[in-house]
Amino acid sequence: MMRLNSIHDVMRMTYDSGAIYADRNVINRGSIVEDSLFYRLGNRSEPGAYCTPETACIEQAVYVDDFLSGLTVRRNIIADTMNGFFSHNGRNHTLQNNVFLGVSSPMKFAGSFSWGKY
Repeated sequence: MMRLNSIHDVMRMTYDSGAIYADRNVINRGSIVEDSLFYRLGNRSEPGAYCTPETACIEQAVYVDDFLSGLTVRRNIIADTMNGFFSHNGRNHTLQNNVFLGVSSPMKFAGSFSWGKY
């Protein structure tokens, strides 16, 4: 369980990242992210920023990658970032009572199952 966190001003020089990141390890299934504050994530405005409006950066508060499923994200405030919650090939997530402010895409889901066959 990740609870009562304040995460801000991180991911300043990254491309594909999350303030909280979890991937395919099955022990992450059933994890909970709750009652936390995420703000000013990523770096799209400072001089010399790796991520600019012209680049395709992937920045999110909670990033669930590589088929991880069954995460609960509830009662969080997520502000000033690209994506609030991003799931790559996962399923059965529960998102409840989150507040998104100044977030380009509050919830985003991507699926490309071709590599998962190998």
